[in-house]
Amino acid sequence: MMTWIHKVWRVVVLVAVISAQLGMVLLPDPSIAAARSLTLDWNGSAAEALPAWFSREDSQGSDTNLLPGWFTSVDDSALVANAAQPAALDASSSEMPTSASEQAILPAWFAPAGGPATILVTSRSLGPQTIYPDQITVTVTPTAISLCEPLTVTIVAANNNVTTTSVLITAALPGGFTTNSAVFNVGTVAPNEVITRSAVFTATCSAVSGQVVVTLTQDAYPPIVKFAEYVINPGAITVRKEPAVVKAAIGDVVTWTVFVDNTGYGTVYNVQVTDTLGAGLQYVAGITSTAFVSIAVGQSVSFTVSAQVVACGGLQNQAVATFGCPGQTCLTPQVAKASVDLLPRFPDLDYVLPTFNVDYCGGSSVFTIPITNTGDGTAYTVTLPVNLAPFSVSVAPPATYSGGAFNLPPIPPGGSYTLFFTLTTPANVCAAPLSGSFSFDLNYRDTCNFLYAEAPQIVNWQLTNTPGQLSVSKTMPGQVYRGDLITATITVNAVGNVGSVVVTDQVPSGLIVVNPSGGVTFTLGGVTYITWSVTGTTTLTPVFAVPDAPAGGCGLCGCGRDERRHGHSRGLPKLPANGHGTGDHLYPMRRAGDTRDEAHFRAG
Repeated sequence: MMTWIHKVWRVVVLVAVISAQLGMVLLPDPSIAAARSLTLDWNGSAAEALPAWFSREDSQGSDTNLLPGWFTSVDDSALVANAAQPAALDASSSEMPTSASEQAILPAWFAPAGGPATILVTSRSLGPQTIYPDQITVTVTPTAISLCEPLTVTIVAANNNVTTTSVLITAALPGGFTTNSAVFNVGTVAPNEVITRSAVFTATCSAVSGQVVVTLTQDAYPPIVKFAEYVINPGAITVRKEPAVVKAAIGDVVTWTVFVDNTGYGTVYNVQVTDTLGAGLQYVAGITSTAFVSIAVGQSVSFTVSAQVVACGGLQNQAVATFGCPGQTCLTPQVAKASVDLLPRFPDLDYVLPTFNVDYCGGSSVFTIPITNTGDGTAYTVTLPVNLAPFSVSVAPPATYSGGAFNLPPIPPGGSYTLFFTLTTPANVCAAPLSGSFSFDLNYRDTCNFLYAEAPQIVNWQLTNTPGQLSVSKTMPGQVYRGDLITATITVNAVGNVGSVVVTDQVPSGLIVVNPSGGVTFTLGGVTYITWSVTGTTTLTPVFAVPDAPAGGCGLCGCGRDERRHGHSRGLPKLPANGHGTGDHLYPMRRAGDTRDEAHFRAG
């Protein structure tokens, strides 16, 4: 008699033959098995497919013990277990496999009575699963990309020798790409056919490393899922300007170099760089805005920009750099700043004033004032305030005179400017003063508009060649006694006159000329005069005497009464231009009750 293992082997062969002919499958769900169960015709093709050694006999046949004793035959009309109550295997058989090794010999659908129900079903409507997981490959090219670069996913699936239908392939990424999924509706795949599908995904600024998930479905079978990993190398940039600080003065030209470095792990694309000059910088040469298609990892690009310093403020220079994918900017814009350390340059003006003599008869005179800048900076808004009254002023351009001040053009360092102007006497020059003074007060500003002021300078002015000015004054004692001498002081001022001036003094009645002080005495019409011919400023001191009273009379005094007579003196009028004039009259006085003969005079 054959061993138990040989019997089982025949059963396995039987199952294999029936599967090949009828397309039997194992469905673990009894309800599905019940829905798809059918009756095997053992007298038909199924029986013919069995090998010769397998023969179905009645229960009394000699071959009934071909199967183990625990295998219970079912009704000839069906070889399918009822879906609601599967046929039970006879677990009481002494030949029922009990150990794990013995049970492993049998197919999974063999189970002891009371065990998990497994139902044998045949169906051609579902068809077999013909694309298997190990026949599907997924590749990504390249395996590592940078932001903004494309990632190609390729799926290759090989079919076996049976046609499969309803084939659908889906490739999905976790996000961060312009398109995050692709679907291929393949449909029917012929026996032994190999299908290839590819999808291209472009990374955006938000893409990160991850997996491509590929799902293949066919007929009504569970999906087959495959994975492929990819790496995103993020990019990064830094921007810098050299030198960060440059020393320069107004008017200097400075140059900066702008560097953009790729400091990330991947290539950066669409790099935009803009350099903005401050308000105090004027573009001279170089690049202020540029773009680079890409910058590789570790690579650095650069360009230069030059500008002139034109002001004291707004001397900062800023560069901004960005990179990204089309329509996107990756990361935060990078900024680099540079500036100018302004070197001060100071103007220092100095000037020398002329002698201001204006010709009286000529009516005007021309004057020059040279102004020199001994500093190292340009002097701007040069102003020279001065009140030039009573004269009118005209000035040579580009200088002007208004509001009581000269306004001059800028004076560069080491340079000078000569101010030319004319002073004209007023129309009524005779009423104008003959002299005076001017006060000059120079001030100016530097390039940064800081104010500078020089110490004021004061200078005298006068009219020259003026007509002579004559004046005369006379003083005498206030009172005298008879017989005393009287000295008069006559002061003559004839400065500015050409030639000699004649001074005439009329001697008061009753006085005797003792000393005419160089003058000439003469009497005309009973009146005594003294005349002098002088030049310039002269002081004359004639001497007079008061005579005693004659016997038996008072003479100069009132007779028969004691009284004092006062004489008055008038101030001398200014002599006319010819130099002639008259002196004051002296009136003698006598005091009453005085036992002596005396007189005194009060000079006006």
